[in-house]
Amino acid sequence: MFPAVVCDPAKITPSHIEGAPDLIVEVLSPPDSRSARSREGRSARGLVCTAAPSRGRNRGTAVNRRVDSLLLFDIISNMTLMRVVLDTNVLVAASRSRNGASFALLQALRERRYVAVASVPLMLEYEAVLKRPEQLQASGRSEALTDAFLDALCLLVEPVHLYYLWRPQTRDPADDMVLETALNGRAGALITSNVADFVAAGRFRLPVLTPGAYLRQLSQEKN
Repeated sequence: MFPAVVCDPAKITPSHIEGAPDLIVEVLSPPDSRSARSREGRSARGLVCTAAPSRGRNRGTAVNRRVDSLLLFDIISNMTLMRVVLDTNVLVAASRSRNGASFALLQALRERRYVAVASVPLMLEYEAVLKRPEQLQASGRSEALTDAFLDALCLLVEPVHLYYLWRPQTRDPADDMVLETALNGRAGALITSNVADFVAAGRFRLPVLTPGAYLRQLSQEKN
């Protein structure tokens, strides 16, 4: 059970909370708190730090501080960027054409112009759809190339744990999962080519944008 903090009174109703909480707290026992935090942080960022034995006993402490500083810098940097969830159809469109807004959004993600968040179920959805035979044929990719793309994508996205579920909200359980990822990940927008599928996002005051609309927003922010 994870205690949740809600700062906006408008989200609180007599029976439930509308939208994602502002903070989720995981309580760790004192002896394990530092090691668990360090281990989870390094795993999430793919950061491995191996220190050779040192003459000074404080060498390991210095390395840990350096790792913590890098993680803190990354967190602070991401706080200034908008967090979004990419619907599966955005990745499908990007894999089929390099000329559209969807492919341009993936390029912007590589340039760290925004933060994409994804849950494990959403990553599995990406994989299942991108590996469909008709999709492989349309994109001209093999399963191996698709795996390589997904591996690269995992290095760019921020992982989200689905602590809270809101179902049913849409007509498709897969769309519910995308919406839940956005809410748990405190996303500022959900990017999809099928805006009509996410009318329910309005109940949570979550903007739903097409790839083209969000790309224009990014261009305005850059200028």
